[in-house]
Amino acid sequence: MRAGGFTLVELLLVAVIVAIFAAIVVPGVLQQEDDVRLAAAQHAVKTIQKAVDREYSRTGQYPSAIDQRWFRNYKHPVNPYNPGFEGVTSNVWGNDGQYHPRWKTVESHDEPFYYNPTNGIVRVRVAEQATNAETLALYNAANSSRVTSLSQTKPY
Repeated sequence: MRAGGFTLVELLLVAVIVAIFAAIVVPGVLQQEDDVRLAAAQHAVKTIQKAVDREYSRTGQYPSAIDQRWFRNYKHPVNPYNPGFEGVTSNVWGNDGQYHPRWKTVESHDEPFYYNPTNGIVRVRVAEQATNAETLALYNAANSSRVTSLSQTKPY
């Protein structure tokens, strides 16, 4: 007479099926999270850039700093790569007359965004990735830019 319950083979088969399912689903969920974070960063940059452009249209010059009053609830958009910090720095570094920060990651500065008041360009700092090439690709995607290295000072 056989006692009720599952055999070891049946339990192992269920465990293998669950592991295969997890191996298929988990990377997709993680990729979606990355995609959402990227879209949120792109939206934040566009929101700040539109506010800067509105001020430029209104006054004929780029504002010296980003004003929180331009945004809903008087708060800057949140950088999804650095949600604990708010604000936009107007401190820019440059060389050879180019005013574009060399530091493009949130690990290099607390401020999640930076703004260049000389040309009105707004950029989001991104999270460091496994390689510099991946970090650069993320930076370019988030900012709709075409910089070729993390130390490039041109604003493109």
